Amino acid sequence: MVSENYHVKRFEDYFILINSPQQTRKSYLSSFKKFLAFCNEHDYNDVYSNEVIREYLLERMSNKMNWKTVNIDHSALKKYVS
Repeated sequence: MVSENYHVKRFEDYFILINSPQQTRKSYLSSFKKFLAFCNEHDYNDVYSNEVIREYLLERMSNKMNWKTVNIDHSALKKYVS
């Protein structure tokens, strides 16, 4: 099980350090929390795995999510793993 508090806190700290705009923080953290929920639902422990991220984004696309939403998800996850 993925520790949501640890990863969310780490991501929030990152945004503070780079002085990210509040709206960006809000969007990326919301996307990231959905990804962590996906990881927990599927018993994935490695949030840094490109394969897990790929599977998540493909699932979002197959659920007919708006491309803009999926693009924000992708950007948030890319920012987290970098």
